[in-house]
Amino acid sequence: MKQWKLLGLLLFVATLPMQAQITVTNPGAETGSISPWTGTGLINSNGGNKVYEGTKSFLLKRNENTLEQVISGLSPNTTYTLKAYVFVDGSDATQAQIGAKNYGGTEVSASGNPQTFTQLAVDFTTGSTNTSATIFMRHNVGGFKWIYVDKVEVIGFADTQAPSVPTGLAASNLTYNSLTLNWNSSTDNVGVSTYEVFRNGSSIGTTSATSLAVTSLVEQTAYSFTVRARDAAGNNSAQSSVLSVTTLAAPDMQAPTVPSGLVASNLTTTSITLSWAASSDNVGVTAYRIFRDGSSIGTTANTSFSVTGLTASTAYSFTVNASDAAGNVSAQSANLSVTTQSSGGSGGIISVANSGAESGTISPWTGSGLVSSTGSKVFEGGYAFLLKRNENLLEQTITGLLPSTAYTLEAYVFVDGVDATAIQLGARNFGGSEVTVASSSQSYVQVMVNFTTGASNTSAVIFLRHNQAGWKWAYADKIELSGGGGPPPSIRKLLPPQVVWLVPMWVLLHLT
Repeated sequence: MKQWKLLGLLLFVATLPMQAQITVTNPGAETGSISPWTGTGLINSNGGNKVYEGTKSFLLKRNENTLEQVISGLSPNTTYTLKAYVFVDGSDATQAQIGAKNYGGTEVSASGNPQTFTQLAVDFTTGSTNTSATIFMRHNVGGFKWIYVDKVEVIGFADTQAPSVPTGLAASNLTYNSLTLNWNSSTDNVGVSTYEVFRNGSSIGTTSATSLAVTSLVEQTAYSFTVRARDAAGNNSAQSSVLSVTTLAAPDMQAPTVPSGLVASNLTTTSITLSWAASSDNVGVTAYRIFRDGSSIGTTANTSFSVTGLTASTAYSFTVNASDAAGNVSAQSANLSVTTQSSGGSGGIISVANSGAESGTISPWTGSGLVSSTGSKVFEGGYAFLLKRNENLLEQTITGLLPSTAYTLEAYVFVDGVDATAIQLGARNFGGSEVTVASSSQSYVQVMVNFTTGASNTSAVIFLRHNQAGWKWAYADKIELSGGGGPPPSIRKLLPPQVVWLVPMWVLLHLT
């Protein structure tokens, strides 16, 4: 039974706060001076009954009445006890005082009028950020007796108890590069002052709150977080349980590239086919939206779109944009102007001399272009036109056109290799601004450009041109011009020449 009582006593003692002596310099005047105390007090060196221990003591009179000293090395939020032995040499209204101030609270003191050395004591508790205090001894100036003070000491109880471990660590507001950590408050015998947060084992900051915003993270990356609590005495808890978090993928904020190479083909009086080069996107293009005269007329996942319901002999402008799954939209493409075929009249296919270089020469085309007889570079027949960086232009004047009439110029073209080279098909000197269409296709494709003659224009210059942006060779074949109300080339070939213009246009259209 005695052993159990002894064990219990030892456990009780072990849980008591550790007492700590705080250094008070020259606590009993034994140096023979008041330093480092300041004020007007004196030194008693007479010994005898005016000294509690040693050979000297401090002497305070009515006029030499105060001594004080700043002590440092204190802990915030900690209680200390100031003690001193005092003696009043006679009986009147004189009172001896000891006290503390400038510690983070109001001045406190203890006083007495003992005629023998008696210990006075007073407690004070430092503020949350205070690590020093001013202690003092004072004559109350209420009487005329002398006061003697000896053996001044400050005793504190060191805080050696760490806060409890933070619990409930969780993440909120998770994004691709940030999150907010939250946890439950820790407890402490004196008080928790801060929490320290760790990411992957390294400290990333402290806070007095129970949450912390974490930024500058990397998308789709796993992180581990812990937190620990600290009190004013510097005692740290163990770190909390690990919280594992993976950031989200960054949102797609990048729009696709602008569609390029918008061209028209299969032009009729009421319809047209639009084609363009595919856009690129950091994730992927999902749709293209087509605009006619500024208004949306449909979407497609392909790089071509059939436009119907048009009006004959009418000019239209077309653009297209690209969008991705995140809703990012490119700017609209360059504008393509197209005029539909006329619904009547005596037009049709307009003669283009030597339209496929089958004469073996460029004549009557003029310029610096060449003729190729290489079979793989020919669309049909035995020859094709060849354009190089330096031999870059062929043109021909077409006559017999009708004023104020829409025409379509078509050709099959391709570029023999990949660089910045493009071949252009175009028309000028028809009563309007030069119009062109360009292609960099590495296989033969049909390109088309439309123009409308001016009110008094009956001719136009059609041309083939190498853009001189690269060094690849470009080829062109089967150049055709149609318009003036007759059927397009694809329909005219279905009928004998002598009956083409005897068949109503709506019949011709149905033949396609």
